[in-house]
Amino acid sequence: MTGWQGFSEQLQRPEDLLRKMTGDYERMRAAPSDAFPAFDFFVAAEHIVDWRWPDDGDKRREVRSHDPAKTVSHLASGAKHFRATDPRHASIRAVESAEHFGAAFDPGVFDSNVFQTGRPALVITMADDDHEVDAIELAGLVLAYWQGELA
Repeated sequence: MTGWQGFSEQLQRPEDLLRKMTGDYERMRAAPSDAFPAFDFFVAAEHIVDWRWPDDGDKRREVRSHDPAKTVSHLASGAKHFRATDPRHASIRAVESAEHFGAAFDPGVFDSNVFQTGRPALVITMADDDHEVDAIELAGLVLAYWQGELA
């Protein structure tokens, strides 16, 4: 074992990874339908658990057994490995781009400055009841959790 840890001087501690996640979250908000910052955010969010409790496998398993970490684990594993085949990953049915998630009015017809036309977004469809979750909203919950955990 080499004793090497982290990733350069910028990513050494869980707080550093949280700072990276905050940047990824801001990128998600700036480009809601772009899968790249969402991929970066959820993969980092999956692994901040390992950085926070590197020597406590029981704690890592316990955290990942509850949402939102359970859903994050499924998202990250599916993203990193192309398919999430581990039986514990049963939270998500699909991740798709929805052109106008949350829109009350068709943006092709109504002025978005006056009417709620929504915005392009990545939508996560949950496996248990098919309800849809905006990836940015989920990321916001995850970010808030880690800000509290590492405060």
